[in-house]
Amino acid sequence: MQNQSLKTDTSEPTAEQDEDYFEGSGLLKLELDHKPIFDLFLSASQTPISDATFANLFMWGEVCDTRWKIVRDCLCVFAMQGGEPFMVFPPVGFGDKEAALEECLFFFKQFNMPALYVEYVPQEWADKLGLFDLAVRSGDYVYETQRIIDLKGGDLASKRQSRAAFLRRYSNIYTERFTPAHTEDCLKLLDIWQPQVQDSVKIAFKRSQDTAATKRVLQNAEALGLTGMVLYASDQVVGFTFGEKLGSDIFSVLIEKTDRNFTGSAQYIFSEFCRLYWADIKWCNAGDDCEIPSLAWSKESYGPAFRISKYFANFYSGKGAQMNGA
Repeated sequence: MQNQSLKTDTSEPTAEQDEDYFEGSGLLKLELDHKPIFDLFLSASQTPISDATFANLFMWGEVCDTRWKIVRDCLCVFAMQGGEPFMVFPPVGFGDKEAALEECLFFFKQFNMPALYVEYVPQEWADKLGLFDLAVRSGDYVYETQRIIDLKGGDLASKRQSRAAFLRRYSNIYTERFTPAHTEDCLKLLDIWQPQVQDSVKIAFKRSQDTAATKRVLQNAEALGLTGMVLYASDQVVGFTFGEKLGSDIFSVLIEKTDRNFTGSAQYIFSEFCRLYWADIKWCNAGDDCEIPSLAWSKESYGPAFRISKYFANFYSGKGAQMNGA
């Protein structure tokens, strides 16, 4: 399973376009040493969506030119893709979040954009955004961790069989906790993984973005505080995965990559990662499916216990930023 956060636009902006757009805005470019600030403000989030973590934001920070500022004691995160600026999620923090959002919308409006976007809106905000055009987007898939470890039941028989086939078919299977010494081998595997599936142009672009974001994690995993695991079979690296805690009883699988030539490696690494590192955490959040049909099928096939709802908010300039109940 892999946790992805991708815009649907398929046009790739240049660094010059992004830099010019944000120049003079007062927004700070996301850097590793901002992690303590983000951890503090994100701890105030009510809903553990996979997108609202520092590691996830940093992962996509270069792809989306992520920026931020504190407004009314709330963290406000902005990004750019396809030539369009957007808020990643509504303000998070300890101050007046509705007022902070209004200020952010005014900030966007100064650029005379025809439409303003909030990319990932959790459920607790959905009823507040009365004048926004809200669209349901793919929610996070959440599983019982023990169920992924055991893979019991008829509905998971194919997963169980694939895991068993992997163990039978290949020799010298073992895992190691990820360290920086694994980076080079994992980067080589990533180069194998990217072209293994024939995609549409739109999905192929998403895959290339995902590859760039994954490289950033591999090169900074230790500083990001992620738990990583590397899978070996037949004397080579055939998979790697990273996760992080979202709360006391839930963790997120941020990345999972396996060599598709090794049948059953995906089922094995997902189950084994849960068993070795997360068995004491009740829920496993595998992120959304980015509206990619094959990824949606894969995540649904594990039988999620529930989904965490997320929305896309489209605010048309010219309307007020009034919130219901505000």
